[in-house]
Amino acid sequence: MDEKKEYIQNLLEILLKNSQLDNESSGKKWIADWIDSWVDIFRALSTDFKSKKKQLYYENYESAKYLKKGDETDVEQRFTDPYFLGQIELNEYETLNIYTIRCKDTLSERSSKKIQYEISKCILKNDSNYEVNLSGGIFIFYDTKAAFRFSLIYDIPYGTKRLWSNFRRYTYFVSKDQTNKTFIDRLSSCAFKSLENVIDAFSVEKVTKDFYTELENWYFWAMDKVRFPDDYLTLLSKGEESYLSSKKESLKVTGADELLSNNLIRLITRIIFIWFLKQKNLINNSFFDETYLNTIIKDFKKGNNYYNAILQNLFFATLNQHIKNRAFIDEGDFETNKKQYGVKTLFRYKDRFKIPESEVLKLFSDIP
Repeated sequence: MDEKKEYIQNLLEILLKNSQLDNESSGKKWIADWIDSWVDIFRALSTDFKSKKKQLYYENYESAKYLKKGDETDVEQRFTDPYFLGQIELNEYETLNIYTIRCKDTLSERSSKKIQYEISKCILKNDSNYEVNLSGGIFIFYDTKAAFRFSLIYDIPYGTKRLWSNFRRYTYFVSKDQTNKTFIDRLSSCAFKSLENVIDAFSVEKVTKDFYTELENWYFWAMDKVRFPDDYLTLLSKGEESYLSSKKESLKVTGADELLSNNLIRLITRIIFIWFLKQKNLINNSFFDETYLNTIIKDFKKGNNYYNAILQNLFFATLNQHIKNRAFIDEGDFETNKKQYGVKTLFRYKDRFKIPESEVLKLFSDIP
């Protein structure tokens, strides 16, 4: 990790750690500390950032419907303490303003995006009347629970009209409960020398390309290391030629590469799908907490115990089964479970858990 990125990450970790407000009486100092922290971050991001801390007042923006008193959105009650932090002079012709606004509601990845966008656009429209080179603004909407939305909004000249960037596209949601890796990577690598640089830092296409490149590299790395023992034994039982690699001390079978590739791709896609659901808060974070998992899974880090007990049961017995039909398979000989033979959508591996069967089912019960 380069020094700038590490420094930004450390500042952000400190910011999130200290950004939970437990007592409204200390609100003014808390807001001041929040603002000072962001000033430090932007100074680290760009040597062309100039701090000009100033509180804003909504009465100066009454022309916008979202900011009018008495509006049904109650903007002034829900979004308080708007501040102008400063400005980055991107180049001779472009500048970028930085703002923060406090949200009284708890923020989530999807909450209040449109209203926040309208507030931001209104402020930019007003400020651009006085600043010829103002190209856009970064708006940081934050709550009192250590979460914030970091959004870029800029205008797009179109003949005599003035269009604006899409409110859904150029935004990051950041919280103490996430790794925030993409946000830190993209922000710390931004040159802040042009509006195009800044837009690129928010580019979904670039993030997607980087993700798939990294995934592809991991896939080829894993192909030389991963093994699926049951599949190899199946091939051996069919009499296919095999040999032992003394260098890697792993069994290789002629004709197994395609099978290995297919199994690895299945594993990757299942993990990505499950992680996507986790990010959408549809799967409890405890399934990915090593400390907790050690208390419920036998020999947690050994063999396939985590994959079998959690991931396999999660993917097949939970996500592919109606909630009311979730149950463990009847384990035993063929006569015992012949009615369930070949059924993949029932829980298995009860012997891998430290907790009773009923508690395992309860653990998965709130997953849709």
